[in-house]
Amino acid sequence: MAGPRVFLSHSTKDDPPRQVRDRLAEALRDAEFRVLLDKDGLKTGEGWHNTLELWLGTCDAAVVLLSEAALASNFVAHEVSVLTYRKRHDPKFVLLPVFIRPVDYVAVAKSLLTPSRITDLETFQTALAVGDDPADEKVIGVEAAVAAIVQRLAEAVERPSPLAEKIEQLADLLEKVPAHILLAQAKRLGVYFDEAWIPEAAGEERRLAKRLGCALLGAPLAQAQATLYSVRSDLRVRGRQSVQDAVLEALDLIASSWVSAQSALQIRAGLAQGGRAFALDCALPLTPETYVNRACPHRLIRTDRWPTGGVTGVVGEAAKAEIEEAVRQELKRILRGVKTDAALAAALALVRAQPFLQVFVSLPARSVDLDVLQHLRDKFSGVTFFLMTGAQAPAADVCETGRIEALLPPFRVARADPDFPHLDETAFDASYRDARAIVTFQLEET
Repeated sequence: MAGPRVFLSHSTKDDPPRQVRDRLAEALRDAEFRVLLDKDGLKTGEGWHNTLELWLGTCDAAVVLLSEAALASNFVAHEVSVLTYRKRHDPKFVLLPVFIRPVDYVAVAKSLLTPSRITDLETFQTALAVGDDPADEKVIGVEAAVAAIVQRLAEAVERPSPLAEKIEQLADLLEKVPAHILLAQAKRLGVYFDEAWIPEAAGEERRLAKRLGCALLGAPLAQAQATLYSVRSDLRVRGRQSVQDAVLEALDLIASSWVSAQSALQIRAGLAQGGRAFALDCALPLTPETYVNRACPHRLIRTDRWPTGGVTGVVGEAAKAEIEEAVRQELKRILRGVKTDAALAAALALVRAQPFLQVFVSLPARSVDLDVLQHLRDKFSGVTFFLMTGAQAPAADVCETGRIEALLPPFRVARADPDFPHLDETAFDASYRDARAIVTFQLEET
């Protein structure tokens, strides 16, 4: 059995701390851990974001190397926000911050990492580079720190996560594909994964299915669409599902991989608390739908996915009545067999009675204030609302008063970086719809 998967968060712009990173990675591999490290597995291009979220969402433990450059890195801040969120909601998840001199608690408190409260966790303080002899009694040498970290990571075990469930679902669809095709398609996608990192599976066919599933989740949509078309005739079809439905199910799973792992966990946690709405930095209804797909623990086939709809363009003096009617009609559209108000009331009563059932409707935030939101909650009890804020997140006091949770927006950086392009919502929306249209057209033509 391969060991737990450990994600190493660090800045690539530090030379001396790279020695610490490489020494730690070497020691972890010697101890039979599976190490997730960007210099080994991330390649620049359209698919890097998917791969990063795949790692953050499925790792069994993580080590954060807090160097001076890491404290100024938007990418490290993103990684830490996801990892600390996982830690808060799963105390057994092992997350170890490592201060690399001259970084200390004061420096972290002044950095981009402040909101994550990462220094609330047990920390290791180590010298700047391999071979340094620390003069401060609170600081230990690199070798001592590496040994202590490896010992602490012995507590890490493989644990389920929202994204791991998606890998299993993709593997279910892919398991009938011949082994040589699975292997060839995984290589063609060019998304690198160390063989030891692929999730455990019983049997060679299942292992290869998971390998291609991981590659698909880390690949750009256009490449994933081409792969799905190539293997379509061998996909597993369940019940009354058609080949086209199976391909579109897989495409939905892959498209949701760009959604932050933190957001998937936030949605699940918010639903468990009841009565929450979610605010999301987006303007297009497909974005909240994709967030729902990422958080949904069920298969994404039409008969077993969380129903999701969207209302757009409702403004004016009679906005409350207009929105209420628009939501009512949208719910009738997305809930199969619901045609009348009485049937809708019965369907929502069933949703309220079954925690595993969820229904979502997205709304433009410009048309919704707290009064309107509460009105909709009263009228459609059991429905969870997404407020599409379009980069104007509600103030903290508004979120608290309205029981609204702001989700992590599509990953973006504060300044341009040619190696890590900005994730554009409009471009993603167009790419996703184009991929669905091409798959649908090709299958119908066939």
